[in-house]
Amino acid sequence: MINTEHHVDHIFGNYFFTGAGQVVHHQGVYDNFMTVYPELDPFVYAAEAIPVDDPDGTALFPDRHEYYRNPNKGTIVRVDSSEMRAWGGSLTHEGMRALGAPAAPAPAGRLGPDDGTDDGATAGGHEDERDPVQAR
Repeated sequence: MINTEHHVDHIFGNYFFTGAGQVVHHQGVYDNFMTVYPELDPFVYAAEAIPVDDPDGTALFPDRHEYYRNPNKGTIVRVDSSEMRAWGGSLTHEGMRALGAPAAPAPAGRLGPDDGTDDGATAGGHEDERDPVQAR
């Protein structure tokens, strides 16, 4: 499994795939994986979203202690700026750049930092959610 960013909607599901294989992500994801910030606790955010976004999933949602015992954080962490190709895309330290079609249709929105590295690619839907950690 490849995590391309640390937002809870991209990484919380790792928990449900514990033992299914290796998890890969870049250093930025590793450093910020399920980190609680004063303005946002990702576990609380997920717990509040589940009943609305997936009511049937509520029964599967772990309690906080159980989740943090092993959230299935990455076992392979890319710490350099080299690229790793997967599914027709390129994972760099800065994030994912679309180089081809993803496995499923992607929603509209900018993909990656707005620093010229994403060459105008779109996907992901996080256009207005750039956080300072990923923007560095």
